[in-house]
Amino acid sequence: MQKNGRAVVYDAPNAPFVVREFPVRDVHPDEVLVRITMSTICRSDIHSYQGHRPNPCPGILGHEIVGVIEQLSAEREVDLRGDKLAVGDRVTWTEFFHDGDSYYADVHDMPQKAAGLRKYGHDLADEDPHFLGGFADYCYIMPGTGILKLPDGISDEEATPLNCGAATMVSVTEAGEIDVGDTVVVQGLGLLGLYGCAIAKARGARKVIGLDAVPDRLELAAKFGCDVTFDVSKLSDEQLVAAVRAECQALDFVMANRDRFPFKDLVDSKFTLDQLDEAFARAADRSVLRAAIVP
Repeated sequence: MQKNGRAVVYDAPNAPFVVREFPVRDVHPDEVLVRITMSTICRSDIHSYQGHRPNPCPGILGHEIVGVIEQLSAEREVDLRGDKLAVGDRVTWTEFFHDGDSYYADVHDMPQKAAGLRKYGHDLADEDPHFLGGFADYCYIMPGTGILKLPDGISDEEATPLNCGAATMVSVTEAGEIDVGDTVVVQGLGLLGLYGCAIAKARGARKVIGLDAVPDRLELAAKFGCDVTFDVSKLSDEQLVAAVRAECQALDFVMANRDRFPFKDLVDSKFTLDQLDEAFARAADRSVLRAAIVP
């Protein structure tokens, strides 16, 4: 008997979604069939639905997906970390898939830039294998997809945004080279922004400043490592810049830590104006740490 699965189909921008059934076939070589347990709505899904970005129609939106392996081809033995895969494993996977040779994939290790790249949630639903989006009962994991087996301890809610929101902000914070002692400003406290706050703090940022206009998000940001928030709807551009700058000066760091560290001792020598030659000589030969000139 033919097995079918439901999918919520996106037929056109701003048109009502339609629930349809498609056939669920056996996996082809190097494919995996997953029964979806959760898929979250990314902002890009909203942009597609509203017609602000091109997306094939009819299609199944959704690319932040977690599910349980229902059928596994013999070629798919291990995940991205080398852990063995089996029916019943809970997994997530890369938003994109690309099969075959690629200069970007093979030379630069950037398969996401390969020509002919395809994305889950951005493909046609009326062509085999139909299920290539998150808002459905099933999804096929296609050749060229990176699969990640999930530990039992992580919830679907924690795991579902990993392949998009979390991965994006890990890349952003790595590219920004956020390090111990930095001050970081995050503009926009949606899911990506909140991940950004948390990751920046975990990387050692001294202060994280969050900007948004949604009160609930400004309040939530404190739970994700944000030290200071500003409601951009209540400040002019000039006021906002001034407020952020006031939070980024070195004065705040010294004032907050002056009992912890003897900053005063760093200026270890004083010279008059008449002693400027000596002061420069002592500073140059490193016999003083920081010379001060007192008129």
